[in-house]
Amino acid sequence: MMKNLIKNELFKLSHRTETKVLLIFAILVTIVLNFMNYYFSETNENSYKKQLKSMIKFDEDMKKSADNIEDKIYYYSDYEINQLKLKYPLISAETGYINQTISDLAEEMYRNQFTNGINSESYLEVKKEYEEALQKLENYDWKQDINEEIKANQEVIDVLSDTTSTSSSTQTEIDYYQEVIRVLNYRLKNNIPQDGSNASNTLDEYLESLQAYKMMNKNVVTHQDKIALMEVEKALNIGKYELDHDLIKDQGNSYTTIAEELLSVASGQGFMIMFVAIFIASMIIPTEFEKGTIKQLLVKPYTRTEILVSKIIATILYFIGYTIFFLVVNWIVVGIFAGFNTIKAPIIVYDFGSKTATQVGLIPELIKCFLLVLPRFLLTMFIANLFAIGSKSTVLAMFVGLSLNMSDFTMLQKPIAKFILSNCWDFNVFANGGISMNEYVTLTSSVIVVVVTTIVVLLLSNIVFKRKEIKNQ
Repeated sequence: MMKNLIKNELFKLSHRTETKVLLIFAILVTIVLNFMNYYFSETNENSYKKQLKSMIKFDEDMKKSADNIEDKIYYYSDYEINQLKLKYPLISAETGYINQTISDLAEEMYRNQFTNGINSESYLEVKKEYEEALQKLENYDWKQDINEEIKANQEVIDVLSDTTSTSSSTQTEIDYYQEVIRVLNYRLKNNIPQDGSNASNTLDEYLESLQAYKMMNKNVVTHQDKIALMEVEKALNIGKYELDHDLIKDQGNSYTTIAEELLSVASGQGFMIMFVAIFIASMIIPTEFEKGTIKQLLVKPYTRTEILVSKIIATILYFIGYTIFFLVVNWIVVGIFAGFNTIKAPIIVYDFGSKTATQVGLIPELIKCFLLVLPRFLLTMFIANLFAIGSKSTVLAMFVGLSLNMSDFTMLQKPIAKFILSNCWDFNVFANGGISMNEYVTLTSSVIVVVVTTIVVLLLSNIVFKRKEIKNQ
């Protein structure tokens, strides 16, 4: 009996004009957003060149009107550096050298020019260094620079090690510089210059997290300190795992990967999936009242509870089917822009309890992320459905559902925060031993709030639907 009701509701949902429009809309939105993200991304060469030319023109105008030394230093050095960058591709060792070395020299040179004068010894010294760097740029050998860095870091290690007794702080410094050398050797081995590519940025981020961890106080006091420490440890251990397993590779100039986008969708980070969940839950009952088909349902040998349950189950099944469809659309569209091989990008997860990183498969991780965020989707649908039943208004129900998802009380550091639904319904924050940004929100309290709210909302929906007058429909 119920099976037939659910099949009927699924049939009606899939054949409604609104849901067909949603499917088309999802495809168009995915295409447009990915096109815009790709075109305006920092890795898009054409966009990069246009932006540079615009900045050069702006700097040229501002150089003439700058009325203080700091502004002059900035616009003169920025103008010169952007002119240099225009000669080289965005993702190149030359551009990396300009950003990391020449830009600092240009700023220092103009600082000395405008503060000490062009005849000052300091200006002439920096200018000579700057011109030597420009000559080096013309036939830039990034591997030579890396080897020099390795040598310099090894010298620091030798100095630190040349003591009668090595303290724990000294050993920490030695370990850090050894890891820097390890990263530099990894660059040489895998042909990864400091060029702004995804692989190069990953290596830089690893060293940044290593430096941050070295300087952090491990005896955390506040909840926010604990969160910050955990995030740094996560970045550090994931980076170390990628280095240990030789997973950091140059994937070209892609602005993202298919794996990243699919995980983003499955985790509920995109607007489209939530919008669909709210829309189908908001319109499934008001549409029956608007078209007068509710009376045809009620004359059949089904109780109102059975009718309501069938509609709720149908919306859940349709939503899951739509999510799978949306994942496939993203796979195809992102693959066109980023490359289909990016679906093979490694997925590394971090366990906060054991403080270890491991590589997982994309499909299991997609399923896990979706299941952990599913309570948010379901509760949003249930609440929107409750308001739709009570008001017979799709617009009001959608407004309530969207408002719930747009509200953010994470930073409300009060005991009452653990009772706020939007703080509790996404269990991805607790995945692998994670904790909430709010110190009062725990996994146990979140489960209780979600379960109780679900029961209350479904019971209220049933009560309101049973009492709903339909004689005038």
